[in-house]
Amino acid sequence: MLKPIYNEAAEKFKDYPAGKVVWASVDADQQSEIATRFSVNKYPTLKLFRKGELVKKEFRGQRSVEALTAFIQKQFDTGIVVLSSAEELNTKLQAGKRNVVGFFPQTGGVEFEDFQHGCFCPPKWLAERCVPLVREITFENAEELTEENLPFLILFRHPDDKHSEQLYKDAVIREIPDQKGKWPPPTDAAAIKCL
Repeated sequence: MLKPIYNEAAEKFKDYPAGKVVWASVDADQQSEIATRFSVNKYPTLKLFRKGELVKKEFRGQRSVEALTAFIQKQFDTGIVVLSSAEELNTKLQAGKRNVVGFFPQTGGVEFEDFQHGCFCPPKWLAERCVPLVREITFENAEELTEENLPFLILFRHPDDKHSEQLYKDAVIREIPDQKGKWPPPTDAAAIKCL
């Protein structure tokens, strides 16, 4: 049962400043409108909200106090790496991944704090620019992708067949760029997740 684990993990955060970490428990059978609103379709489900916004990625770790505590603690990590030279920047940028780079005269001040906490650009802005229209489905991300409740358009190919992959990506970007992340679609056109 998850409830004792959940309660013990919550206890570890009781000394944090008020409102920094808030734990809540919902009985999805008794409060079905909440379960429907947040697409809870399996039990137990752990949803994370950051600054009042639902985080798409659910907790998928081991159901233990240690794993749950580590997951919540990791949410405080901004992922920001402070660099002091162009050489450092070139070595830290991750090829094949989307990177957001901010330039500041010092590591402090309102602008830096806003950047650190994601206030400089809303999550929607980041998603539009950092989540590719065509993504690869793997064993690790399959459940997460299906929870977005979008239909799929899947290309099955041999891993070495880069030509078909590029043709597919080009066609998707050319034909349905306006459907990224939309469901239900605003018109009769179908929103599609391309994998």
